[in-house]
Amino acid sequence: MTEAESKKLQRRAEKAGISQAEFVRQKVFGLEPVPMPDNAFWNHMAELYAIHDRLKDESIKADLRRLILTIQSEATLPREVESNGDNEAVAH
Repeated sequence: MTEAESKKLQRRAEKAGISQAEFVRQKVFGLEPVPMPDNAFWNHMAELYAIHDRLKDESIKADLRRLILTIQSEATLPREVESNGDNEAVAH
């Protein structure tokens, strides 16, 4: 690996909030690591949890909790990668 490649790997792993080894592991197994959301995202998530905690209706709380967890997982979990036919990886 060249020094430039090593630095690129390090930067991308840091953006995803994972080790270089984990970044490579995810890539090998067909996943595309995603950059971790910024502080604004986490502040909004905290606001949603605060609203959740004030709700009285358990059904609405459960719906909101599911939505919060869906948003969080879609923003933070690696995505599966497939080829688009041109040997280009396409995350979805």
